[in-house]
Parts: sequence; structure tokens; C-alpha cells
Amino acid sequence: MPKAPAKTVILCPMKVEADALKRAGIRWPIRITGMGQNATEQAVKEVAASHGTDLRLILAGVAGGLSHGVSIGEAFQITHVTDPDGTSLTPVDSTSTTPSLCTVDAIVETLEDRLKLHETTGADLVDMESSHFIKACEPREVAWMVFRGVSDDVESAIPPGCEHFIDARGYPRIGRILVSLALHPWRIPAMVHLARSVNLGMAGVSRLIHEKVGTPDKPARP
Repeated sequence: MPKAPAKTVILCPMKVEADALKRAGIRWPIRITGMGQNATEQAVKEVAASHGTDLRLILAGVAGGLSHGVSIGEAFQITHVTDPDGTSLTPVDSTSTTPSLCTVDAIVETLEDRLKLHETTGADLVDMESSHFIKACEPREVAWMVFRGVSDDVESAIPPGCEHFIDARGYPRIGRILVSLALHPWRIPAMVHLARSVNLGMAGVSRLIHEKVGTPDKPARP
């Protein structure tokens, strides 16, 4: 039976994701990285340098839906990841029923853009980190896992400017959020819906981590 890595660390792009895991009883070390390519690559580099190759890194957070095949609150262990042009970074398993994921450089807000990305890549989910995470792990011979929960489906309206509500560290810009909602109060329902959906998606991710990874004192069998 394969031996589990000596050290497991969970990476979350946003503080809200890390907080949700902690509330759900996840007791593995968690690092908040910030969103996007540079933050993800830097986090992998630093953690790998600290712990060596006998390490498992887990990317855990939310993703958006690109097709009608995924719904808010569902969570998946991601094994098939593509770049925006549809280039696959992982082996394609034609028998797998797990949704595939595409990594892009900016939030995909509109229904039209989501459907176009789905048509181009065949992906059902979208995020801003997974491909960069994998590309950073594999040359360092670091074992990796990706868990994503669906926070917004293909029909969801993402409040404009959301990318500016999170700082480079992955923490919410509370002041900016409050000012935006004060100036655009009609966006409050969409923000409340998104916050609830993030919690639903992360609840699913937490369940998967408990099932697939276990706890520090009782790891799941490989």
C-alpha cells in the first residue's frame, strides 16, 4: 500500500475558504495564498522549500460553473484541468464522470463568456489557480490534490467588481465592499446569494477532505 506523504498542507486562495474549512473541523495546516497565478506559484514554492518533497499539497476552494452539468453546493475532487485554450494538463480519462476544470486569469462574469469558455475547452468548472498549482507542484515532485466547490453556476449573476473585493493576500476588503454596496444597494441580494453559495460549496469541499484525506491523527488510506 502506498505510504502517505509525511506532511500535508492545504492552500486556500481566499480567507473565506480557509475559515469555512476550519468551521467544518478541518485540522490540517491551512495557508491562505491570495488569488491567481503569482500568489499560487509563490505559495507552492515556499511551502515546498520548507517541507521538501515528502509533501502533499491540497488546493481547496470554490469554482464557477461553465455548464448546466454542475450546481451550486456540489463539490468535486478535480483530476482533469485545462488551460483557457483547452490544452489538458492532466491525463484525460474518458470513463471519468468528474467535471473537468479550466483555469483562467480573470473572473468570468457573464453567461455568454461562460458558455463560450465551455464550448472552447469542454470544461464544466472555472477557477484562477488550479493549472498554476499543478505546474508548480509537479517539477518539485510534490504530491497534489485539488478540491473545488461550486459557488456560482452558469446562470449566476456575479456582482460587478468582485475581483476588487479581495486583496492580494486573499483577505476581504471590507471597506471597499461596504462602499460599493452603499452606492449600489440593488446589488446586495446578489452579494448575499454569493456569500451563501460560497459557504455551500465549501461545506461540500470539507466533506470531501474528511472523506479523501482524513485527519492528522487518522489519515484516509491512499
